[in-house]
Amino acid sequence: MSQNTGMIGHSFQHCPQSPNCVSTMASIKDEVHYVAPLSYTGSLEQAQARLGQIIQGLPRQQLIKKESRYWHYTFRSRIFRFEDNVEFYFPPRQKIIHMRSAAEMGYSDMGVNRKRLETIRQAFLQSAPETFAPTGL
Repeated sequence: MSQNTGMIGHSFQHCPQSPNCVSTMASIKDEVHYVAPLSYTGSLEQAQARLGQIIQGLPRQQLIKKESRYWHYTFRSRIFRFEDNVEFYFPPRQKIIHMRSAAEMGYSDMGVNRKRLETIRQAFLQSAPETFAPTGL
């Protein structure tokens, strides 16, 4: 596991100053590093199943660590095989999923880590179970 991954208490490692890391735990005022967490309805297990299915459908990913409240994956770029660390944290008693995606090396990632988390967000939102049943149909 990279020295820049893993939890410190209930927080991810801080993003470095470089623009190749995004995190839901960065300051909301930090436009370079902040992304919003995912929210969900239903149970944690349902949310984790949905997220796991989405991640499994993404190319060049590898599961590194999977615990009940913390997941760590790596993703490799297609051509140069650069490695990115992608982490998820499921805080107790909150219906949110924290995310962090960071390049293992280099300075700029050309927005790849932000795009990856936004792709996951869109897929997660599209796979959301109906929260209400239509009436009168």
